[in-house]
Formats: sequence, C-alpha cells, structure tokens
Amino acid sequence: MRYETHWEFLKNSALLGKLSHAYLFSGNDEEGQQRLALQFSQLLNCESGAEKKPCGACSSCKGMRERTHPDAVWVSEAREIPISAIRNLRQHFSLSSWQSSFKIAVIERAHLMNMEAQSALLKLLEEPRKNVLLLLLCEYPALLLDTIRSRTQEMRWYAFSETAQESLKGTGELRRLGSSLLQERFDYAKKAAETSEDAAQILEGWLRVKRDVLLKAVQSAKDVARNMHMVQTMQEMLQVVKTTNVTPRLALDQVLVEL
Repeated sequence: MRYETHWEFLKNSALLGKLSHAYLFSGNDEEGQQRLALQFSQLLNCESGAEKKPCGACSSCKGMRERTHPDAVWVSEAREIPISAIRNLRQHFSLSSWQSSFKIAVIERAHLMNMEAQSALLKLLEEPRKNVLLLLLCEYPALLLDTIRSRTQEMRWYAFSETAQESLKGTGELRRLGSSLLQERFDYAKKAAETSEDAAQILEGWLRVKRDVLLKAVQSAKDVARNMHMVQTMQEMLQVVKTTNVTPRLALDQVLVEL
C-alpha cells in the first residue's frame, strides 16, 4: 500500500475517533515511516482552528517537527534500544499532558529493541492509557515479539531500489547465476548488494522463488534435499544481514557459491 493510502486511513480514524493505542509502521521505507509518524503526531495535536490539519505552523506542529514538543518523545538508536529507553517512555506516559490532546511516543527502528526492552514495551501495550499513542517504526517486524505485533495495528509498505527490483524477476535470474562461472556470481554480488537493505530485498525475493521450487520438488520427489538446503542457507543469510554488521556482499556470496 502507498504512503498516501495509510495517511488517509489515519486521518479518517482520527476524525471518527477510532484510533488504536499503538501502530506499527513496517517495511523498508524508513523515510516514509518517519514522515507519516510526524504528520500523524502533528494532526492529533495541531492547535490551528483551520479546517485543514495539520497546519505545520502552530507551536505544536513546529515542536513535533523539531522534536522539542513536551508531550512527544522520539526514541532513536543506531545499534540497540535498551530497556532504559522504554522505562523513560513509561515515565513520560505517567505524566499529565502539558499542552496537547495526546501524549505520543515514536520508536524508530523498533527492531533494535533488545529482549528486555521488548518485554518492558509489552507491559506498556498491555496497559493502554487514554489519549496516549505509541508509534513503532520497524523495517524488520519479524524481529519483534509476536505479542507486541498482536497488540498493535500494523501498516506495511515497501520501497524497492532499482537494483533490488532487478533481482526479483523470478527463477530466470537464479538459473542464470547458477549456471554461470563463480567469478561472474561474485561480480553480481559486488554490483547488486551495495547496502544491507539491497541484500535483504534480494534474498527475500530469492527465498520466495526457492520456496516455490521446493514445493514443486516435494510434489515430484526430485531434488528435495538440495532445494531444502538452499532455502535454509538463504534464510540464514537473510537473518545475518538483518541482525549483524556483516558485509552485504559476503552474505550474497555465500548463497551464490552454493547455487
């Protein structure tokens, strides 16, 4: 679904007074997630009397944009979100609002929460408060506890790079790589996997293809073990790309060597 579709849904939900206490924006469009979280936060607390909100000009809208609003907290960590960050959110939510209708917390890259932080967040979700909104921005929702995901309203959208789109054309690409020389495969990985995001998108596309191939292999009782091994290798490398700082090219190399 497109960004605009989600925005219209959230605006209508606010207008009808049918808001969830927590939303999960998932997918690889981090910039889009941040933009949607900002607009939604501004919408709920806009001080303008104008019909069209958010106005973007009132003190509340400016505070949200500059991340200085007293009733909003943004959690943003580069490597790991510790339990202390979630405890700070609990403290934030326990205080009365200073000037707004809603108290808001935005957790960027929520998949970086360690298990202690996720457990603490779960307690917050299990005890929803009135006029409190929690927004989770997450590229890899599978790394969150199922109990967290089940207590949020998830909204998904993805933005694929041209490099990654080229890799998602189906079995033809995998067959070509499988029959090519090893050096050609390494050259492909070097060109395609410029970032971890590209590598993850490519591996996810290959996994979809290989799972279909595995299903057909099971039905025909041919090459089951080999295809099962490839699916497992792709899954392992995808997990490595998503959870470690491994060079993206090395993850693709590992898969391509075994094609």
